[in-house]
Amino acid sequence: MSEPFDPVRYFTRVHQTPFYHAMHIGMATFAGLQAGMEVLDMGCGPGRLVGHLWQQGVRVVGADGDWCMVARARELYGERPFVITLAADLPFANGRFDAVLAGNLLFFLDDPLAALREMVRVVRPGGRVTTWNPSEQMNLPAALDYITRHPEMTDFGRKHLVNWCGIAETNRRWSGDELAALFAAAGLTNFATMTTLDGLARYGRGERG
Repeated sequence: MSEPFDPVRYFTRVHQTPFYHAMHIGMATFAGLQAGMEVLDMGCGPGRLVGHLWQQGVRVVGADGDWCMVARARELYGERPFVITLAADLPFANGRFDAVLAGNLLFFLDDPLAALREMVRVVRPGGRVTTWNPSEQMNLPAALDYITRHPEMTDFGRKHLVNWCGIAETNRRWSGDELAALFAAAGLTNFATMTTLDGLARYGRGERG
């Protein structure tokens, strides 16, 4: 009999896969993070990006709506700040952060615009909100093609990419124009986007006016 699915154990493994961690690091780079910045990582999961950025001198608060994920993050990176909160109801003052990150989060929320507006609220004027989510190119044939072209992927990494693709196909995938419209509706300006994972995922970045 197989063991019941444990999302905390699963996503702890996901965060350790090289391709997923590289997308997290790419998001931080795309955001233009620098040492000394105050940053919120919304949807931090088990916290690997938070741990990495603290090592780079970035002061990050990790946040997640799943208390079990936050408990694992505290277990792994206990010296770092983690809070339990939903993205659409953040317990932070207006303009609290220099930047907000949200990796692989918006695409499965019921109301991504409400969550994005909250991220805009807690970032300072001129600060950036940066995300990554499945792009319009994410589908099962494309994911299988990526796996074929990247034999260095682990078996678990391959499994996760296929699982992620299935979730994306039944939730949301954003083109550059669609993501630009979402960011504009949230009050962000100077929108920029680029793809990663050979086009399967998309970064988005905007500034609070």
